[in-house]
Amino acid sequence: MKPILLLLLIIPLNSYAKGAHKLSKTVTSIMGIDAEDKDEDRLALNFETDVYYYQATDYAAPMLTYSTHGWDMGVSSQNVLMSGGGGSQNFQNDTYLNIAKTFKYGQFHKHLDSLSTTVGTQNGLVIPLNNSVEPGKINHNTLHQFYFIDTDITLIKNRLSIHVGPYYVNQALSTTTSYFGYETGIQVVLIPKKLRFNADYYSGNHGVNSNVSGAVAQMTYSYIRSFELFAGVGVPETASGNEFYGLMGFNLFKIFN
Repeated sequence: MKPILLLLLIIPLNSYAKGAHKLSKTVTSIMGIDAEDKDEDRLALNFETDVYYYQATDYAAPMLTYSTHGWDMGVSSQNVLMSGGGGSQNFQNDTYLNIAKTFKYGQFHKHLDSLSTTVGTQNGLVIPLNNSVEPGKINHNTLHQFYFIDTDITLIKNRLSIHVGPYYVNQALSTTTSYFGYETGIQVVLIPKKLRFNADYYSGNHGVNSNVSGAVAQMTYSYIRSFELFAGVGVPETASGNEFYGLMGFNLFKIFN
Protein backbone atom coordinates (compact mmCIF):
# COMPACT_ATOMS: atom_id res chain seq x y z
CA MET A 1 0.00 0.00 0.00
CA LYS A 2 1.27 3.44 -0.84
CA PRO A 3 2.14 5.70 2.09
CA ILE A 4 -0.10 8.58 3.04
CA LEU A 5 0.74 11.41 0.65
CA LEU A 6 1.42 14.82 2.12
CA LEU A 7 1.56 18.02 0.11
CA LEU A 8 3.96 19.90 2.45
CA LEU A 9 3.52 21.43 5.83
CA ILE A 10 1.10 23.83 7.31
CA ILE A 11 -1.36 26.67 6.66
CA PRO A 12 -0.94 30.46 6.60
CA LEU A 13 0.78 31.91 9.63
CA ASN A 14 1.18 35.46 10.82
CA SER A 15 4.53 37.17 11.13
CA TYR A 16 6.98 39.72 12.37
CA ALA A 17 6.73 43.30 11.06
CA LYS A 18 4.20 42.78 8.23
CA GLY A 19 1.97 40.00 7.06
CA ALA A 20 2.83 36.33 6.91
CA HIS A 21 4.66 33.68 4.93
CA LYS A 22 2.46 30.74 3.97
CA LEU A 23 3.67 27.18 4.21
CA SER A 24 2.15 24.43 2.11
CA LYS A 25 -0.70 22.35 3.49
CA THR A 26 -0.56 18.65 4.27
CA VAL A 27 -2.78 16.42 2.20
CA THR A 28 -4.72 15.69 5.41
CA SER A 29 -5.63 19.37 5.43
CA ILE A 30 -6.98 18.98 1.91
CA MET A 31 -8.46 15.46 2.00
CA GLY A 32 -9.26 14.86 5.66
CA ILE A 33 -7.76 12.12 7.79
CA ASP A 34 -10.71 9.84 6.99
CA ALA A 35 -10.37 10.06 3.19
CA GLU A 36 -10.96 6.66 1.59
CA ASP A 37 -8.56 7.42 -1.28
CA LYS A 38 -5.76 9.15 0.63
CA ASP A 39 -3.21 6.57 -0.63
CA GLU A 40 -3.91 7.28 -4.31
CA ASP A 41 -1.86 9.48 -6.63
CA ARG A 42 -3.37 12.94 -6.95
CA LEU A 43 -3.14 16.41 -8.41
CA ALA A 44 -4.31 19.08 -5.96
CA LEU A 45 -5.06 22.77 -6.45
CA ASN A 46 -5.34 24.94 -3.34
CA PHE A 47 -6.45 28.56 -3.78
CA GLU A 48 -6.60 30.89 -0.80
CA THR A 49 -7.54 34.55 -0.38
CA ASP A 50 -6.27 36.52 2.64
CA VAL A 51 -8.17 39.62 3.70
CA TYR A 52 -6.48 42.34 5.78
CA TYR A 53 -9.44 44.46 6.88
CA TYR A 54 -7.55 47.34 8.49
CA GLN A 55 -5.20 47.66 5.52
CA ALA A 56 -8.05 47.16 3.01
CA THR A 57 -5.86 44.70 1.10
CA ASP A 58 -6.57 41.26 -0.36
CA TYR A 59 -3.93 38.71 -1.40
CA ALA A 60 -4.16 35.40 -3.28
CA ALA A 61 -2.07 32.30 -2.58
CA PRO A 62 -2.44 29.52 -5.20
CA MET A 63 -0.65 26.18 -4.90
CA LEU A 64 -0.51 23.20 -7.29
CA THR A 65 0.92 19.86 -6.10
CA TYR A 66 1.27 16.37 -7.55
CA SER A 67 1.62 13.47 -5.09
CA THR A 68 2.79 9.95 -5.86
CA HIS A 69 4.38 7.09 -3.86
CA GLY A 70 4.90 9.28 -0.80
CA TRP A 71 6.50 12.12 -2.78
CA ASP A 72 4.89 15.53 -3.06
CA MET A 73 6.13 18.00 -5.66
CA GLY A 74 4.58 21.35 -6.37
CA VAL A 75 4.80 25.08 -6.85
CA SER A 76 3.12 27.86 -4.89
CA SER A 77 2.89 31.64 -5.06
CA GLN A 78 2.32 33.83 -2.02
CA ASN A 79 0.98 37.33 -1.49
CA VAL A 80 -0.30 37.95 -5.01
CA LEU A 81 -2.02 41.34 -4.73
CA MET A 82 -5.70 41.16 -5.71
CA SER A 83 -7.03 44.49 -4.42
CA GLY A 84 -6.02 47.41 -2.22
CA GLY A 85 -2.75 49.23 -1.88
CA GLY A 86 -0.61 46.33 -0.63
CA GLY A 87 1.99 46.80 2.08
CA SER A 88 0.55 44.16 4.42
CA GLN A 89 3.31 41.68 3.57
CA ASN A 90 7.09 41.63 3.79
CA PHE A 91 7.13 40.13 0.29
CA GLN A 92 4.76 40.13 -2.67
CA ASN A 93 4.64 37.57 -5.49
CA ASP A 94 7.16 35.26 -3.79
CA THR A 95 7.10 31.88 -5.55
CA TYR A 96 8.29 28.52 -4.15
CA LEU A 97 9.24 25.02 -5.23
CA ASN A 98 7.89 22.51 -2.69
CA ILE A 99 9.26 18.99 -2.27
CA ALA A 100 8.44 16.51 0.53
CA LYS A 101 8.69 12.81 1.30
CA THR A 102 6.45 11.00 3.79
CA PHE A 103 7.48 7.88 5.72
CA LYS A 104 4.75 5.76 7.28
CA TYR A 105 5.86 3.63 10.24
CA GLY A 106 3.05 1.11 9.83
CA GLN A 107 5.10 -0.59 7.12
CA PHE A 108 7.53 -1.68 9.84
CA HIS A 109 5.00 -2.73 12.51
CA LYS A 110 1.21 -2.65 12.63
CA HIS A 111 1.24 -1.01 16.08
CA LEU A 112 3.01 2.01 14.57
CA ASP A 113 0.33 2.60 11.93
CA SER A 114 -0.76 5.82 13.66
CA LEU A 115 2.64 7.49 13.09
CA SER A 116 4.13 9.10 10.00
CA THR A 117 6.93 11.61 9.40
CA THR A 118 7.31 14.06 6.53
CA VAL A 119 10.66 15.61 5.56
CA GLY A 120 10.48 18.53 3.18
CA THR A 121 11.71 21.82 1.80
CA GLN A 122 10.18 25.02 0.48
CA ASN A 123 12.59 27.26 -1.45
CA GLY A 124 11.85 30.27 -3.61
CA LEU A 125 12.33 33.84 -4.76
CA VAL A 126 10.39 37.06 -5.09
CA ILE A 127 9.21 37.23 -8.70
CA PRO A 128 10.18 39.27 -10.66
CA LEU A 129 13.70 39.51 -9.30
CA ASN A 130 13.64 43.28 -9.77
CA ASN A 131 11.30 43.47 -6.77
CA SER A 132 13.58 41.54 -4.39
CA VAL A 133 15.73 43.08 -1.65
CA GLU A 134 18.68 42.99 -4.07
CA PRO A 135 17.06 43.60 -7.48
CA GLY A 136 18.11 41.14 -10.17
CA LYS A 137 20.30 39.00 -7.89
CA ILE A 138 20.01 35.43 -6.59
CA ASN A 139 22.06 34.97 -3.42
CA HIS A 140 21.72 34.26 0.31
CA ASN A 141 19.89 37.58 0.77
CA THR A 142 17.21 36.86 -1.84
CA LEU A 143 16.79 33.04 -1.83
CA HIS A 144 14.11 31.99 0.67
CA GLN A 145 14.82 28.64 2.35
CA PHE A 146 12.66 26.56 4.68
CA TYR A 147 13.31 22.96 5.83
CA PHE A 148 11.17 20.85 8.15
CA ILE A 149 10.59 17.45 9.78
CA ASP A 150 6.94 16.95 10.77
CA THR A 151 5.61 13.93 12.66
CA ASP A 152 1.88 13.20 12.54
CA ILE A 153 0.21 11.16 15.30
CA THR A 154 -3.32 9.78 14.95
CA LEU A 155 -4.95 9.73 18.38
CA ILE A 156 -8.44 8.63 17.30
CA LYS A 157 -8.67 6.93 13.92
CA ASN A 158 -10.51 9.02 11.32
CA ARG A 159 -11.28 11.66 13.97
CA LEU A 160 -8.32 13.27 15.72
CA SER A 161 -4.64 13.80 14.88
CA ILE A 162 -1.82 16.07 16.01
CA HIS A 163 1.55 16.91 14.49
CA VAL A 164 4.79 18.39 15.78
CA GLY A 165 8.36 18.89 14.62
CA PRO A 166 11.34 21.21 14.12
CA TYR A 167 12.02 23.55 11.23
CA TYR A 168 14.84 25.74 9.93
CA VAL A 169 14.32 29.07 8.16
CA ASN A 170 17.01 31.31 6.70
CA GLN A 171 17.30 35.05 7.28
CA ALA A 172 16.11 35.99 3.79
CA LEU A 173 12.71 34.43 4.53
CA SER A 174 12.40 35.07 8.27
CA THR A 175 13.37 38.78 7.90
CA THR A 176 15.09 38.55 11.32
CA THR A 177 17.82 35.89 11.45
CA SER A 178 18.42 32.28 10.42
CA TYR A 179 17.16 29.98 13.16
CA PHE A 180 15.64 26.66 14.23
CA GLY A 181 12.07 26.71 15.52
CA TYR A 182 9.23 24.28 16.17
CA GLU A 183 5.73 23.81 14.85
CA THR A 184 2.67 22.01 16.19
CA GLY A 185 -0.96 21.59 15.23
CA ILE A 186 -4.19 19.62 15.52
CA GLN A 187 -6.89 18.34 13.19
CA VAL A 188 -10.37 17.31 14.35
CA VAL A 189 -12.89 15.67 12.02
CA LEU A 190 -16.24 16.94 13.29
CA ILE A 191 -18.41 15.25 10.67
CA PRO A 192 -16.73 12.37 8.81
CA LYS A 193 -15.98 13.24 5.17
CA LYS A 194 -17.81 16.57 5.55
CA LEU A 195 -16.47 18.98 8.18
CA ARG A 196 -13.14 19.35 9.99
CA PHE A 197 -11.21 21.86 12.08
CA ASN A 198 -7.48 22.61 11.82
CA ALA A 199 -5.24 24.79 13.99
CA ASP A 200 -1.48 25.27 13.63
CA TYR A 201 1.26 27.24 15.36
CA TYR A 202 4.87 28.13 14.45
CA SER A 203 7.33 29.44 17.02
CA GLY A 204 9.65 32.39 16.73
CA ASN A 205 13.29 32.46 17.84
CA HIS A 206 13.89 32.96 21.59
CA GLY A 207 10.98 35.35 21.89
CA VAL A 208 11.68 37.19 18.63
CA ASN A 209 8.88 36.61 16.12
CA SER A 210 9.67 36.21 12.44
CA ASN A 211 8.02 36.05 9.04
CA VAL A 212 6.94 32.44 9.69
CA SER A 213 5.83 32.64 13.34
CA GLY A 214 2.18 32.80 14.37
CA ALA A 215 -0.99 30.73 14.17
CA VAL A 216 -4.03 29.98 12.05
CA ALA A 217 -7.36 28.24 12.66
CA GLN A 218 -9.78 27.20 9.96
CA MET A 219 -12.86 25.11 9.17
CA THR A 220 -13.08 23.03 5.98
CA TYR A 221 -16.28 21.75 4.38
CA SER A 222 -16.22 18.95 1.78
CA TYR A 223 -18.88 19.91 -0.74
CA ILE A 224 -18.26 16.90 -2.96
CA ARG A 225 -15.54 14.25 -3.11
CA SER A 226 -13.18 16.41 -5.18
CA PHE A 227 -14.06 19.93 -3.99
CA GLU A 228 -13.76 21.64 -0.60
CA LEU A 229 -14.38 25.11 0.79
CA PHE A 230 -12.58 26.59 3.80
CA ALA A 231 -12.52 29.73 5.93
CA GLY A 232 -10.56 30.82 8.97
CA VAL A 233 -8.51 33.48 10.73
CA GLY A 234 -4.81 34.26 11.14
CA VAL A 235 -3.80 35.13 14.70
CA PRO A 236 -0.86 37.50 15.31
CA GLU A 237 2.00 36.31 17.48
CA THR A 238 2.42 38.14 20.78
CA ALA A 239 4.22 41.49 20.45
CA SER A 240 4.61 41.04 16.69
CA GLY A 241 2.76 44.24 15.81
CA ASN A 242 0.59 42.34 13.32
CA GLU A 243 -3.15 42.44 12.75
CA PHE A 244 -5.64 39.61 12.49
CA TYR A 245 -6.61 38.55 8.98
CA GLY A 246 -9.38 36.46 7.48
CA LEU A 247 -8.84 33.69 4.97
CA MET A 248 -11.06 31.75 2.61
CA GLY A 249 -10.63 29.53 -0.39
CA PHE A 250 -11.11 26.15 -2.00
CA ASN A 251 -9.36 22.82 -2.59
CA LEU A 252 -9.82 21.05 -5.94
CA PHE A 253 -8.21 17.70 -6.63
CA LYS A 254 -8.04 14.89 -9.14
CA ILE A 255 -7.49 11.33 -7.92
CA PHE A 256 -5.68 8.89 -10.22
CA ASN A 257 -6.79 5.30 -9.57
